[in-house]
Amino acid sequence: MIFDIHAETERLAVLRRGPDSRHKIFLRTVQGQTLGEIPADLLPLEPHWSSDGSTVAFGSNDGLLYIHRLGETGPKVVFANPSLQAGFCEWAADGNRLVFSAYDRVRHTPPSIYCLALDTGHTLQLTNDPKTVDRFPHWSPSGQWVAFQRQFLDEPELPRRVYLVEVQSGRCFPALDVFEGECETARFSWSPDSSSLLVTLSHKGRVELRIIGLQDQSTAWSYESETIQRGAFSPQGDRILCICSDELLWFAYPEGTLLQRLSLASAASVWNYYTGAQIGFDLHATAVYFVGANACLYRWRIGGNCDCILQDTPPVGPAFTHEEYFVPSRDGRPIPVQRFIPSQPRSPAILYVHGGGGVIDPDDPFMLRLLAEGIEFVSAAYRGSSGYGREHEEANRGEYGRADVWDVLAAGFDWKKRAGENRPLILAGYSYGGFLTFLALAQEETPWAGGITLWSGTDTFLHLGLDRHRAFPTDADQYAAAQVERSPLKQAGRIRVPLLIFHGALDTVATTDEMRAIQASVLSQGGECELIIFDDDTHGLMRHRDEIHARVMSFLKQLE
Repeated sequence: MIFDIHAETERLAVLRRGPDSRHKIFLRTVQGQTLGEIPADLLPLEPHWSSDGSTVAFGSNDGLLYIHRLGETGPKVVFANPSLQAGFCEWAADGNRLVFSAYDRVRHTPPSIYCLALDTGHTLQLTNDPKTVDRFPHWSPSGQWVAFQRQFLDEPELPRRVYLVEVQSGRCFPALDVFEGECETARFSWSPDSSSLLVTLSHKGRVELRIIGLQDQSTAWSYESETIQRGAFSPQGDRILCICSDELLWFAYPEGTLLQRLSLASAASVWNYYTGAQIGFDLHATAVYFVGANACLYRWRIGGNCDCILQDTPPVGPAFTHEEYFVPSRDGRPIPVQRFIPSQPRSPAILYVHGGGGVIDPDDPFMLRLLAEGIEFVSAAYRGSSGYGREHEEANRGEYGRADVWDVLAAGFDWKKRAGENRPLILAGYSYGGFLTFLALAQEETPWAGGITLWSGTDTFLHLGLDRHRAFPTDADQYAAAQVERSPLKQAGRIRVPLLIFHGALDTVATTDEMRAIQASVLSQGGECELIIFDDDTHGLMRHRDEIHARVMSFLKQLE
């Protein structure tokens, strides 16, 4: 669940599952009055209200940007560039501009920051450095600045930084000149007068919230705790919300006095989206709204109760037995594993590898449909998954595509011991999980009887640099070796089990040419590989879930 609230009108825009398990944007008031909905056919993503509460802007999985004005028949496209994949849009306070990030899906260059004038349709590119990944832009209230996250492709050892760009001049500079760890920002990180920025700093297990003055980079306020996730200015700027994994803290600013705290034991930890924690405020900052990790929308009346005001619609699933346990990986790290066992399991089972930064989802529609037909699922929270925490992310620096492959393999070998060596285990993964699936299938010794990848990332995923600063070792020799060892294109010829690939021709984290090259490499070495390409679909393959399900069932029957 992803949401935005317009404080003055108490209007909610909520991206959530409908009864058919497809994601729509539901428009309603806090009191429950329905205002409309944006259909799943548009593949909508994160919604944002305009400053006057009359219009919602949102991106699409197709890379388009839309706006929808209340009272009109439906959304209209405001940005459609066939070479750019746009996303993470946000309104300027004037209601006339959107800022967003986009990358070139033809040349596969990293994302940059753009500004769209809605009255003229003119698009201004604010950043244009081919050696950096620029994402997650956030307007200053004045409209003069945009803060964003930057990663450096030519210096992979450098962590994320927060940069600022002046919209009129294009002048770009770091929020902090010197800091050794990660620096992140999010929505609600600007002071109302645009003079200060709240950032999250993390280094070697230490996490700090810090308010930085833009004029001289001075520290106006800071707070340190190992459990900090993010922070936010209140709309009036006289309060700071500190979001921790186990509680919410409400500070006076600039005094720093702790005014209120909420233990999240009564709710759930705040869910972090790419653009930051999913939170919002009412008009006078007397209540905080937030989405919990359990996909519920909560309202904390500061100093009072915290209540769930909206729940996601869970898919209607079959009965199954649920088991949880730990498996030691190759280096001894304990890996959390879950099994979902239907009442009458069939012979083949699937080890399901979720996407990057994700978590094992017991309500995953793909999994529930197959569970209903007797297919057992097992899933490992490989290192880097949500729930591991910052210290585990740091431990995985330089190990992406290697140590997480060990984790997947360990879960597979362990399952074979538990379930019986004669039962076939198929490895399946989506997005970054598909990237890991390619690599885990190509290992010398594996427990797999077959493999399935869905909207998988490949080498383009790494070239875009989305996590390149974390993915590879910094030593030059080790880096060169990793470029080979962690390349699905270079490793595909080692795959010796039947492989089924689903890909959307409009996908931007992998190209159709790459998928064809992987198929050709498998076939050239005597392997089996079927590639199914959907010309009208992109990452997530939301338009073809029924066809995918039918073809997967046929594939599994062949391996029984």
